[in-house]
Amino acid sequence: MQTRQLHLDNGLHVTLVHQPDARLAAALWCVNAGSLQEPQAWPGLAHLLEHMLFRGSLGFPQAQRLISWVPSQGGRLNASTRLAQTAYFFEVPADLLEPGLLRLTDMLVTPQLNESEILAEASVIDAEYRLLQHDAEKRREAALLKMLDGDGQLARFRIGNHASFGNEAAPLQQALQAFHQQHYHAGNLRLFLQGPQTLENLEALARCSAAPPPSAREADALMPLTLKRGDCALHQPRETMLVLSFTLPAAASGALRLLETLLLDETAGGLMEIWRQRNLVTAINLQADCLNCETLWLRLTFTLRDESVSAAQVESLFFRWLDAVSALSEAQCQALCRFTQHAFKQLAPLEALRARAIGLLPPDPDGWPALLAALTPANASRLWASPEVSGESVESQGFTLTLAPFAAQTASDEPVTFTPFPTPAPLHAPALPSAAAPLAWQAAEGDASLRLRPQPATAFSDETGWWLASRLRPLSAWAARQGGVLTVQREQGIWQLHLCGEALLMQSLLAEINQILQREDANAGVQAHLALAQETAREMQGSAVRRLLAQLPRELTASVAQPTQQVWQAHLTGGDAALHQALSRLLSDFIFPIETETDAPPLNAVGRHFTLETQEEDNALLLFLPVEEDIEEMQALIQRYQPLFFHQMRVERSLGYVAQCQWYYCADRQGVLVVMQSPTHSSDALRDEAQGFFVQQASATPGPQTAWLAQQLPNAWRGTSGKEPFSEAR
Repeated sequence: MQTRQLHLDNGLHVTLVHQPDARLAAALWCVNAGSLQEPQAWPGLAHLLEHMLFRGSLGFPQAQRLISWVPSQGGRLNASTRLAQTAYFFEVPADLLEPGLLRLTDMLVTPQLNESEILAEASVIDAEYRLLQHDAEKRREAALLKMLDGDGQLARFRIGNHASFGNEAAPLQQALQAFHQQHYHAGNLRLFLQGPQTLENLEALARCSAAPPPSAREADALMPLTLKRGDCALHQPRETMLVLSFTLPAAASGALRLLETLLLDETAGGLMEIWRQRNLVTAINLQADCLNCETLWLRLTFTLRDESVSAAQVESLFFRWLDAVSALSEAQCQALCRFTQHAFKQLAPLEALRARAIGLLPPDPDGWPALLAALTPANASRLWASPEVSGESVESQGFTLTLAPFAAQTASDEPVTFTPFPTPAPLHAPALPSAAAPLAWQAAEGDASLRLRPQPATAFSDETGWWLASRLRPLSAWAARQGGVLTVQREQGIWQLHLCGEALLMQSLLAEINQILQREDANAGVQAHLALAQETAREMQGSAVRRLLAQLPRELTASVAQPTQQVWQAHLTGGDAALHQALSRLLSDFIFPIETETDAPPLNAVGRHFTLETQEEDNALLLFLPVEEDIEEMQALIQRYQPLFFHQMRVERSLGYVAQCQWYYCADRQGVLVVMQSPTHSSDALRDEAQGFFVQQASATPGPQTAWLAQQLPNAWRGTSGKEPFSEAR
């Protein structure tokens, strides 16, 4: 992977990344302006402008605009308004990068900002604002910014809603135009391109297709902020967390990804492994944002077992672990950097560009001293989030929070030995059993890949899945250090165990898996039960649409599962006959019996209707119609429908923030997925709207596929959630 930095004559900064083996390419524009730069009179203006740019531009109006074109090409796109930055990005097949970039650039440079569309988009943001009211992560962020805010800028409202935008489009249009003119100029923009194209081709593309009009202006001046340190407690339903917040110098940015690698390392002697042994912490999340060009805001979120865990103990172990990290040898630091760089290179083009622009930069050890110097107890702000907190109501960023004082305490130093990022032991060929299990085999180039999973008709519980994941976490970390992959996770709603790597590594991993799973480990059961409970709690805090999506694979699986013994199946892709034979023999010792691969049993012709309770005011609808024939034709049809559905339901009809139609894979099925969420329409009304769309399309473009969709949609699997009374489930 090669990179090139450019500074064009008009002031534009460009980053080019050549990724030789990529099939996809991505582009990202980053504006050095976000919610902090919007005028006090217009809270949410930066967010509204982000939405309005997708409405169309001078060169690409209506169906040719980016938001319609990218889905029709099988790509993905999005945007993000942050505190001090706004990013717009897409990813498409590599040969489509140029037409995509033309559209993306045009919408930033010559947006239409039609007065007739502004209030409709403001309504969409109002729906988004109400959707986010119960979002636990956003509420924690609002509490942290309230603590950090020394001059009133960080805690002010920035999402936007009906009250902040008002009912008159003309003044709002003027404010949007002024904000765009002030901040969206070449000197304040950065362009990122990544794909298999050569650096020379990417540079030519940047210069010819993506250069905004000449600009005599420099980047926006540094925005001064008055920051403070503090501690507080937040009432948060269901989960208990400790968040440590730090402000860092920009020089530390390149080391954050190295810190993340160490924090998430599950090998023996690491911080996470010690915490799990003591049943203290179950997950870590690292997030960083730019406050201005000189200051980063880092949050380390530790999900705790429950409210009985001592925050002081967790914090003490973290800072003692940092002491051990600061003592890493030169060889260990070099190995850490190589490992982290390799992981970064595996990111898809879009994820890599987002990381470079608004996330965690590629690893740079030069920032390590500045980062370690800033991560001290004296520099930390602490947020304790728990169901047990009671206090006063406080407004921050449009959220009403229950906050209380939180006094940091000192924990007694327990005996503990940290060995961060240990050198992995050498590989050895395992002894092979004489018996063999059925193992399907498909020839392929590259490293071999082995997938184990329950057979389609096997009832396999989420708690058992989490038990497997818990038992194999340290081995998974060891596999990654050896250049391989070991994961235990749900994929398309099905628990799967995935191995990938060189032949000797795969054999060693599978032999070790067999030994680990046969050993008794009482703590693994505790960890699995806890993981399931916390996953359920997170689902309950998610939006109605996300909860319906999480429930769909359970409904599909339960409809065909047989309450018999656990039976699994295995599939090897790649490798040679010797590896196939060795893995087949090792699989005979797997904890669950392996049998020959089978297909998923047929579903009923008429799907189930399932409902979920919710505290939200919105109503949500999920429709899933499995497709078993004419797969390619139906996929192409839904790809064409996707932007049309979004435009009709969200833009023209303004039904709500969520309006999506796409091809979807779930629990051994594939087919058409429709999800909608609305503050104004019942789930039955949303279903009628969706049905009307498919009938309309069948009439406009007659054909067997369009007719089948319109006829069969009433038989789709249906999930509903909302405030209105539910109809009878069928």
